[in-house]
Order: sequence, then structure tokens, then C-alpha cells
Amino acid sequence: MDENVQNYSRYGSHYNRHRNVETMHAHTPASSWRRRLLTKILLTCLVFVVAIAVGIGAALVDMSNRDANSEAFTTGPAGCVSSWFDNKPGGQDDWRLVLVNADNPMEPTEPDLIELRDGQFVDERCYPDLQRMFDDARSAGLRPKVNSSYRSRERQQQVLDAKIAEGTAAGLTEKEARQQALRTVAEPGTSEHETGLAIDVTSEQGTWETNTAVHQWMAEHSWEYGWILRYPQGKEDLTGIDYEPWHFRYVGEDAARDMHESGQCLEEYLADLPS
Repeated sequence: MDENVQNYSRYGSHYNRHRNVETMHAHTPASSWRRRLLTKILLTCLVFVVAIAVGIGAALVDMSNRDANSEAFTTGPAGCVSSWFDNKPGGQDDWRLVLVNADNPMEPTEPDLIELRDGQFVDERCYPDLQRMFDDARSAGLRPKVNSSYRSRERQQQVLDAKIAEGTAAGLTEKEARQQALRTVAEPGTSEHETGLAIDVTSEQGTWETNTAVHQWMAEHSWEYGWILRYPQGKEDLTGIDYEPWHFRYVGEDAARDMHESGQCLEEYLADLPS
């Protein structure tokens, strides 16, 4: 065979092999690998979306669980605050120890409030200890409820008027009904409810009985959280208010512990503080 022919055949065979490979690739549909790539991208996106959805779901469940026991919802209105609300803790000028009664009226004020369930409000600074106290009460199998809390001057007048009306409806004179009402409802300007630091606590059913398990637990443990039974039995002459097992006042943990140990009411405790 001619050498040139042999070389041609050899190189021609090599050429054809490469040509066949090129032809094979050329006949592979271009859209096939694109579909595979698109599928991978879609699967990656789907996994990413599912992961986000699971994360959001878990966060919502966690928030729901917290809200189920949380007393607070949103920050309430903030208005003009009298000077004693700005006083620092410690001593008689402590904002937690402000004395409000018939002999110590307060100026109209609206502290920075936080909204609780059922439209109740308290001073936002006492809220953490209130929540902590209610959480522990619920852990003990109880269902405490804030039945009354912050009241504006106008609301306090409405409460007093309603109490007087109860007396007159029962046959008392206006004077008699007023005197009786003031044993349990303070004159506007002399009520602790206007400070945002006082709450009336009942069971979740809203009952006002004086010897419920909720009241017993609160009387025994409230001081651990900075709250005191404000109008205890045997102190009526000092407080000017009849015994109220539902009325609790925030004074801070130190003062609450001292009053618990000494058996003093707020009036007595403040009288013993250095000027």
C-alpha cells in the first residue's frame, strides 16, 4: 500500500473517531441539561422555603405559648407624670413608696402604662414583677386575674358614685351612703389606683370572696415579688380603708420584705424611714 494512503487511513480513522464524538454531543438535546439544572435550582429553592416556613411556624408557636400566660399586650397611653414618678429608688422619695390616702392626695397624673388583659393597665415599671408573680401562682395551679388596676381621676369618681348609688338603693340617705362608700372606695385624688401601682386581684372567674385560694396565695407570697396586701386586717385605723384581701400594691422587693417581716402597713413603714 502506498505510504501516503496508509497515513491517510491512519489519520482518517483518528479524525472519524473524534468526529463521531462531536456528532454524538451535537445530537444530545441542549434542553436536557438545562432541565436538570432547573430542577436542581427548584428543589434547592423548595428546601429553602420549607426551612423558612418551619422556622416561622416554630417562632409563632413560641410567641403563642408566651402570650397564653403573659398579662401584657401593648404599651398604654403615656401622659403628664407628676414629679414623684421620676424619683429614684431608695428612701421616702422612692417612686415605689409614694403614699396616697385621704391625708396625702395626689395631683392628676398618668404614668407610663402597659396594657394587661381585659383592658387593665399598670405602671410599666411594676409589670415584670407582676408577671413573675402570676406565672408562679399559675404554676401552683391557681388562676389569678387583675380585676381592677389603673384608674383615671374621672374613672375613680365613677366608681365612687356607683358605690354611693348602691347605698341609696339599699335605703341609706345620701350622707350615710357616701360615708359607707368611702370605707371601701377612696375619693378621687386619694386612690392608689391612680398611681398605676395598685391592683385588685380575683380568681379568673372574677369572684370577690375574701378567702379564696388565690387570695390566700397572694397574701402569703406577694411580698416575694415586691407586692403587699395594702389594707390588712387590724390596720383600718391607719389606712382609713376596710380590710381588702384583693387589693395589692407594688412597693419593690426590699420594702415588701421589710413590711412582711415587721407586720407593718405602708403608713407605719414610711413613718419609720429616715427623712
